[in-house]
Amino acid sequence: MQLKTNCRNCQSEIRIKKSVNDRLELALEIGEISILKCEQCLEKRKYHVNEIIVKESKSILLFALFIFIFGTGSLFYFFQNHLISPNSLIAFGGLLIIPSLIYAILTKQEEENVRRFNQYKY
Repeated sequence: MQLKTNCRNCQSEIRIKKSVNDRLELALEIGEISILKCEQCLEKRKYHVNEIIVKESKSILLFALFIFIFGTGSLFYFFQNHLISPNSLIAFGGLLIIPSLIYAILTKQEEENVRRFNQYKY
């Protein structure tokens, strides 16, 4: 998850480098009101914890995609002798299920964390 807010002066994105699960944890870590500095216009302003939102982290999605691609390739490599049979289509479909489930679980968890953080107000 990436914590961010928009600068009130130039509307550029201000990123906050903290690893928290919800707004309460963020408020305990940085305070209910914190001073953030915009990297674009260099303006410092006070922002309330409720002004900070979360968006999905691209690194989690890339990691999940990597697991899907690498996992499918690895399983295909290790089970290639079993895939050359009359039931190879069924076996290949079965091999796709495992990395697909891991990808789905990781992306669903990230979406759920983002929704929960943005829904709760301090």
